[in-house]
Amino acid sequence: MKRSLVAALLLVAGLQAYAQEAPVPVGLQARIFIKVLLFDRSYERRAGDGIVVGVLYQEAFRRSYLAAEEFAKAANAAWADQAGSVPFRCVMIDVDGPSRLAESLPAAGVDILYVAPLRSYDVGKIAQASRQMRLPAYTGVPEYLDAGLGVSLDLRDEKPRILINLAASKESGAEYGSQLLSLARIVDGGERKKP
Repeated sequence: MKRSLVAALLLVAGLQAYAQEAPVPVGLQARIFIKVLLFDRSYERRAGDGIVVGVLYQEAFRRSYLAAEEFAKAANAAWADQAGSVPFRCVMIDVDGPSRLAESLPAAGVDILYVAPLRSYDVGKIAQASRQMRLPAYTGVPEYLDAGLGVSLDLRDEKPRILINLAASKESGAEYGSQLLSLARIVDGGERKKP
């Protein structure tokens, strides 16, 4: 009986460990990520006839779904406030859905990725797709930078701070200038470095 209880507790603890948290509120993430996008020198090339953000989430994981919904709503509002002349929309993509990322991202015409908190999912697969398809990837979960995503946020002295995995960002086609890089904390090779 004790072994069963211990095994059940370890399983629950393990599942919770895989569901990472975002330290910065989702609405604020959206506003900051829109600004980061506008500092990307590849933005004009990407914009073409508009910007499509693929919002990756897990429908069966309520926290992921709610974060994705909130991000899409806040990103649309932030875009209208900051760069409203270029068409912009968010497309919700369930990573556990029947379509593979390699099929669903091009089908949706995605230019940029936002990754909501995920549970028991290999974020490295998203990072690989980001690099192969040259799609910059943003997330509110700082640990996902270690898996190869490009930009995240954390808190320092209760203020949001931009984190950039510079190698991953370059491989995904982003071109951040020195002005943004001087404000960010650079992440290299899975280790976070101060600017």
